[in-house]
Amino acid sequence: EHMQTFRRILVNTCQDEFEAMPRSLKPTEEEKQNSSQNQIRLQVQERKTKIFSFMKFIGNLFLRKLFGVQVIGRVVDDLIGIKHVESPDCMEWMTECACELLWVVGRTLDSTENGRLLMSQFSARLQELEERSAADGSAFFPATIR
Repeated sequence: EHMQTFRRILVNTCQDEFEAMPRSLKPTEEEKQNSSQNQIRLQVQERKTKIFSFMKFIGNLFLRKLFGVQVIGRVVDDLIGIKHVESPDCMEWMTECACELLWVVGRTLDSTENGRLLMSQFSARLQELEERSAADGSAFFPATIR
């Protein structure tokens, strides 16, 4: 019972953190007005590092069987799912997050039938994003991952 309570708290905390995750790395207007370019660059890098660490954390919780395949599926769908296409900047950032998570869990997901199915869906979606561009010609897929 104590472990279940800990697990529930952990899941809820991770869900809250995920929902609070920024959908864009662009600096806010307030940051632009009150910070130097160097400070903004450092703030963006800190955000990126924190979110990538969180993606790795979620992945490691899955590897330790504290999260199920369906949780990983929902997280990746929230990041790169069809209904979540917004601006190229947002999709590029969300794609980087999804790739970071899949880098951690991919081998283990591939070891089960349900996981292989999810991985093939994720792969198809990532390929679609790689081939796609916004109306202004900007990419949905991050250049850092290509």
